[in-house]
Amino acid sequence: MSVNFASSHPITDATGTTYNLGCSFLSGPKYHIVRVPPSNNSHNLTGACLTPV
Repeated sequence: MSVNFASSHPITDATGTTYNLGCSFLSGPKYHIVRVPPSNNSHNLTGACLTPV
């Protein structure tokens, strides 16, 4: 997943999962919601949602 810009204000829920909004432009403009689970392993990043503009 490639994100060119990301929001500076991520949201963390009660379980410790963090969500952030980003966007990409390489294959047309798209919004991404990125979910980061509460762990020390940064390889667990997943895309929660992809929305074409």
